[in-house]
Amino acid sequence: MRVAPGVVSGSLLPVEPGADRSWAEGGPLELDRPPSLLLHVVHDDGRLTTHQRAVPFSG
Repeated sequence: MRVAPGVVSGSLLPVEPGADRSWAEGGPLELDRPPSLLLHVVHDDGRLTTHQRAVPFSG
């Protein structure tokens, strides 16, 4: 299963620093990660391949 990446933020994995922050402290989110794009390709034999790329941007 793949979950779409955030457009504004990303969720931290339980093993990453800051993942134990409460929602009052901003939650387990990383606001400095770039947005991402997922491209799903369904092959003729039914296999699914997902490519994930960070979208570069300048502020």
